[in-house]
Amino acid sequence: MSDKRDFLSDSDRTDDLNEDLSTGSSNVQRDLNSGTDRLANDADNTVDDLENDADDTMDDLEDDADDTVNDLEDDADDVTDEMGDTADDVADDAEDAADDVKDGSKNLWDKIKDKADDIGDSIKKTFD
Repeated sequence: MSDKRDFLSDSDRTDDLNEDLSTGSSNVQRDLNSGTDRLANDADNTVDDLENDADDTMDDLEDDADDTVNDLEDDADDVTDEMGDTADDVADDAEDAADDVKDGSKNLWDKIKDKADDIGDSIKKTFD
């Protein structure tokens, strides 16, 4: 069996070789382009994923910061309320103590006055 190439001229063989090389080169170029496209798509997807992860992380950090600020504000409000309540209690206690002193002083004054009246009556009886 003879090969078809045995009957081809040198120029036909050169043309066949050039065609084979061109076809092989085209196939390699197509494969490279396809691989490059896939790589570019994968890179784009990776960048998109990283951007989404970064956005999610920033959102989470922002939410956590907001929660922390709100908690601190609530704690500050609670402390302020407790201090106000304590100040009110101290003021009420001071007012009650002042009223007690006032009442005690009035009672003491009334007793001194009554005693002075008794002594005055006693002295008056002595000179009458």
